[in-house]
Amino acid sequence: MKKNYKYVLAAVIIATAAGAFSYYSFFITKSNANAQNLKTDEIISLSSSQKTEDNIEVNGNPHDDIYESVIESQHSDKEVQKINISECDIIADDVTYNGKFTEPSVKVSYNGTVLSRNVDYKIEYDSTEDRGVGRYYFTVAMLGEYEGSTVKSYNVIPEQISFASVKTKVSEFQLDWLPSGNADGYEIAISKYEDMSVQEIITVDGCESSTYLKENLPQNSVYYVKIRSYAYTDTEDGEEKIYSLWSNRETVETKKIEVIDGVTYIDGILIANKTYSLPENYGSGLNDEALEAFQTMSDDASADGINLYIVSGYRSYWLQDSIYNNFCAQRGVSEADRVSARPGHSEHQTGLAMDINSTLFSFADTPEAKWLADNCWKYGFVIRYPQNKEDITGYAYEAWHIRYLGKEIAKELYESGLTLEEYLGITSQYG
Repeated sequence: MKKNYKYVLAAVIIATAAGAFSYYSFFITKSNANAQNLKTDEIISLSSSQKTEDNIEVNGNPHDDIYESVIESQHSDKEVQKINISECDIIADDVTYNGKFTEPSVKVSYNGTVLSRNVDYKIEYDSTEDRGVGRYYFTVAMLGEYEGSTVKSYNVIPEQISFASVKTKVSEFQLDWLPSGNADGYEIAISKYEDMSVQEIITVDGCESSTYLKENLPQNSVYYVKIRSYAYTDTEDGEEKIYSLWSNRETVETKKIEVIDGVTYIDGILIANKTYSLPENYGSGLNDEALEAFQTMSDDASADGINLYIVSGYRSYWLQDSIYNNFCAQRGVSEADRVSARPGHSEHQTGLAMDINSTLFSFADTPEAKWLADNCWKYGFVIRYPQNKEDITGYAYEAWHIRYLGKEIAKELYESGLTLEEYLGITSQYG
């Protein structure tokens, strides 16, 4: 029987979400016109990437199987596997307390790519009220092709502080700062290395603390210091400290003692007291700069109706020897040492000291003495032996005795209330 051939062409095109083309398959089926069921003798499959030819024997209608496989392929290609939040990195920076709620800087990233807030994720805070220094929490919930959520924490840290002043002496230094209202204490880092790679940490408890003294140091030594505050907060792990940022590093150098031709200088300041002496042949008269400064001061005092004049200026070693021995003869050695310097230990021999108007204790009650105490620092002088400092200077109060130091140092001593011994960190005691 002559057979008629009927050709049936089925083309299936599948487009995935990624835009790739699926396979195209062409089927040629040989059929008998009188047969009730089709018998597939030959299937030729062509694809976009390859061409194969196979002979497949199929009992029944092949179209159902082909259609089902296409639908399954479409469904699987359209499913997108979401990225879980556990695969993402989340970083929240601390916030410095400023009296109001401030959002921390939050960065969410996946495989190094920074994600976009409100597109890839959203953030919700448990509260937006100001609650001071402490640890707080927020929720990150993923969006779009990301899934999952997590709770993260951040700290509201105390405000950053810095040193208000750094005072150095021969063998010590003092650090002062303004107390922080939201701190429970402070930490000070001290190092001999500029990069502070090795450092000593000093803890100063108490929010009202505002000073620290570092003692027993070698002279002419360099140190580097920083400070930060801390506050206690309750966490799930118990009480913890939350720290402010460190202050900028500052350099501290203990003062240097030099002895040149028998004369002692501390940071360039000439010293003569009970501890440090002068050679017998030192000095020849009043220092020119000191004398000029006194003349300017005297002129200005005169404009205020105050008359100032020098009753004793430069004294040689031998003149001081005579004065001291007279005191010893009249009052005894113990009392003489309170009111007169031994030869070689008198500031008068430096040419930088002067006795003004009178050397009687009653001078302290005069308008001239009061004007001198209130104004001499403006011209570079200090009252060298002030009241209630005898145990430090070694001498009784002398309202008339002034010493020239220059305007900068004189101002520091006047404003601080320190004696020269306290300022330099030295003693004044006979050996």
